[in-house]
Amino acid sequence: MRALDWVALVAGTALAILGLTADLINVGGFPGFGWKQGLLTAAGLVLVAVGAVRIVRRERQPRP
Repeated sequence: MRALDWVALVAGTALAILGLTADLINVGGFPGFGWKQGLLTAAGLVLVAVGAVRIVRRERQPRP
């Protein structure tokens, strides 16, 4: 599970960056911030949040 949390964090960051910069790197369908970019950015941010929360919670647990 530990590696999966890091994968979610990295993949979410990549998705969010792709969604925010789609127009700059010419992968956007039309100029301006569309709903698809918003959806991709939101999904990326959710993955970042889930991964980060799980990593922080695991680090705060007392070790045996």
